[in-house]
Amino acid sequence: MSLGALDLILRTALLVIDMFLLSSSVIIVAQGALVRFAVIRKYDISLQERVRISSHNGSAKAGIDFEQLDRLLRFIPGQRQCNIEIVTFKKNELGFDLDFTVHLSFASEIGEPSTLHVEILNVYTD
Repeated sequence: MSLGALDLILRTALLVIDMFLLSSSVIIVAQGALVRFAVIRKYDISLQERVRISSHNGSAKAGIDFEQLDRLLRFIPGQRQCNIEIVTFKKNELGFDLDFTVHLSFASEIGEPSTLHVEILNVYTD
């Protein structure tokens, strides 16, 4: 493969990575609250495209402290954003603040994923 072809492939891959973003980089919620954010498509919305979104344990554990998220989002032509909600679970005992992350990645797995940091405060509302 020539250097010119490799350069074109790399530039195309970087453009694809930059096509989606998360609406926030940090969200802080109380126990039992919904984590709400959007995945936003930045450029050409005339195409059908896919992007993977998944949650990753930190001190908060999926299934215990929050609802696991692992989905392939499909954007149809004309769709600019997809709204996402993650349920956090209310606990009866008080403990420490917890955290987890949400990653936005692409089928090609090229480059670093966009990341959202979620902190669950050691308080809850009724």
